[in-house]
Amino acid sequence: MAESCYRSSLKITNHRIAEETFRQAFEHAAFGMALVGTDGCFLQVNPSVCKMFGYPAEELVTKTFQELTYQEDLEVGVEMFRDILAGRRDYGWLEKRYVRKDGTVIWTLLSTAVVRDPEGKPLYLVSQIQDITERKKAEAHLEEHEAQYRSIFESTLDGLIINEPDGVIVQVNPA
Repeated sequence: MAESCYRSSLKITNHRIAEETFRQAFEHAAFGMALVGTDGCFLQVNPSVCKMFGYPAEELVTKTFQELTYQEDLEVGVEMFRDILAGRRDYGWLEKRYVRKDGTVIWTLLSTAVVRDPEGKPLYLVSQIQDITERKKAEAHLEEHEAQYRSIFESTLDGLIINEPDGVIVQVNPA
């Protein structure tokens, strides 16, 4: 009898350790993490999500992801959400914009997966969110400079040739 009581208490202790380990990982994750209900409501958010969106946790859990999504990105996010809940996919990744509490728009990389009960019914979704705003700004800046370069290269009256170090020609302008 004492052996079985010991095993039961060990299971409870291991369960508490696992819960504490998850809580610590959730709270200290560098990426934003959120548990989202099947209705789109934030159920639980970590400090990184709060910082990213500019809301305290108490206020953020009164919102839905749809309320915070940049309007032009809403349909693609809702479509992925529906596909995951319907079981057409187990998880999804996408780049989308959100609107922070102060009204600024941020770009994010969103990863979402569903947690189901033993019968397969969706319970909630686990989302990881990374702010990629600076990367998107750098990409836009690079695209702008590439467009300027192409315009100059294509419109100059002098003949221009770009070749590899071994002499292979890779590009010539119309002139």
